[in-house]
Parts: sequence; structure tokens; C-alpha cells
Amino acid sequence: MDRGQNAQCQTIPDAYNVECAEGLEAALRATRVNRQVVFRSLSVNGKIIPAPDPRLIELHAACAQIVHKSGTAELLREFYRDTDNIAVMTHPNAAYELSRALRVLHLASATA
Repeated sequence: MDRGQNAQCQTIPDAYNVECAEGLEAALRATRVNRQVVFRSLSVNGKIIPAPDPRLIELHAACAQIVHKSGTAELLREFYRDTDNIAVMTHPNAAYELSRALRVLHLASATA
């Protein structure tokens, strides 16, 4: 993830440029999300919560790139899809959702 800069090309502390997977730029623009995020320390009940360590932000960005480039993103999206319908087995789609979740788990274990 690129560090954020101001108009004079100076690095802004705890600022990062938002990036997205190739081909999703239009979707990101449509959400009107700011293209730059700035983290700040926060004081809650007298306790200071610091901005995230830049190394963690960089690690997250690297992991996201690996997941995207390896083709694992879609599998993870399926894996973490809402499974509330499974919990209520009387829901009309419960059996389908359960079998779908089991297939995803099987795929995940086969590729591990």
C-alpha cells in the first residue's frame, strides 16, 4: 500500500492511498470512498489508542495482493459468505447453504 502524500509530494504521517484489485477501479470510484485514508491516534477515557503500525498496514496490503493474484480471493469470499441461513434449518435454503458450505470446506482442505 502506498503511503499518502500531499500536493507537494511530502509523505503524510499515517496516511495511505486506497488501492483495489485490477479491474475494480470503477467499482471503487462508484462507492465514492476517499482515495486516501489517514489514521490518527485516539483518546478514549484518557487512554491513548495509537494509529496502526505502518508495518501492519503493509503486511495487510501484501496479503491482499497474494490472495488476489493466487486466485484465492473468490474461495475466501465463498468461505466467509453469510451462513446465518444454516443456523435456522427451517429456512427454505438451509440444506443448499449447508451443502455449499461443506463443499467450500472440502475445497479448502484439498488445496491446503
